[in-house]
Amino acid sequence: MDHVQQNIKRGHDRFAKYVIPVLVQNGWPAKWQCMANTEDDKHHGIDYYVNKTPVAARIWDGQPKQHFALRWYNTQRPERLRFELTKLLELWANNYLMPKYTIEAHTYNNRTTIAVCQTHVLATVLAKHHPNLPQFIVNNHDGTYTVFVRVAFDLFPPDAVRMFTG
Repeated sequence: MDHVQQNIKRGHDRFAKYVIPVLVQNGWPAKWQCMANTEDDKHHGIDYYVNKTPVAARIWDGQPKQHFALRWYNTQRPERLRFELTKLLELWANNYLMPKYTIEAHTYNNRTTIAVCQTHVLATVLAKHHPNLPQFIVNNHDGTYTVFVRVAFDLFPPDAVRMFTG
């Protein structure tokens, strides 16, 4: 298994261990189906189905942030233009299948902090503010890096981002 696939597996394992139980305790269904490497994952950004509801998900190690993060660019594959940000905007603009919810979670100091929003609201905020949103860089294991765009929670309408902790 290559490094990217190992990271994807690790992320799904951590999501199952730390995030799903907190969401279930807060009224979410217990049945989650991982969509890794399926057409829905690759073409529609769907990481899970919760019952029949499509969900995009990310989990980070580290202090909780007050933003959603979307991959925009990767120096390892500069020709690849459809990372999460572009894909989400295309799906939204064309009314194609996309996640109903986006979940961003952080594990830090034995706590899990989770932010959830409706993906169409995220896309609306993104469309309004991009390309003027701040960016951050994550260094990859091979010396390349990935650029993420921050979509701050305070850009969302009131009550559009729900927070859970466990």
